[in-house]
Amino acid sequence: SGVIAGQVRMGDNLDPAGNMRPLVSASQQDRVAAMVDEARQLGGVVCAHSGERPSCPDFFYPPTLLVKVPQAATIVQKETFGPVVTITPYDTEEEAVGYVNGTLFDLGGSVWSRSIERAIRVAERLRVRTVWISGHGATIAEVPFGGGLESGFGKDLGIAAIEQFTDVKHVAITIDRGEAGS
Repeated sequence: SGVIAGQVRMGDNLDPAGNMRPLVSASQQDRVAAMVDEARQLGGVVCAHSGERPSCPDFFYPPTLLVKVPQAATIVQKETFGPVVTITPYDTEEEAVGYVNGTLFDLGGSVWSRSIERAIRVAERLRVRTVWISGHGATIAEVPFGGGLESGFGKDLGIAAIEQFTDVKHVAITIDRGEAGS
């Protein structure tokens, strides 16, 4: 994590040299910091990189990696919208699936395995709308992408996205054949 984080160049949206942009507001910066602080205070949490606010004037937060964050932590149960990643080791597939399915979010997830059979088995058990295997984030125009639960509603891409903009009305007419000739 130090290698990647060490390559981060904070810059505003107009700075071509920057590769990390600020958060949207001071309140969002405070929200992310509070989530990281809470996670650090819970037992067993290791902050593998940074987690300290930079002293620049914009609303930046450094890339932060948290390990062994308990399932109940706010940073696991709420969307962060900041440069923070949590990693939780597991011993069994059941434990990993339970951890993923133990939130109210279902937008997407990825499964990484050397065994395609195992990856597919785990992917089928995840309660998420999109599962990538041995990759993350690729979408194609023909396949809908979007969440449910607390991840939002609606879809981007595919026929499902177009159907959101339609309003179907069905009119059925029953013809009485006995009076058809009159």
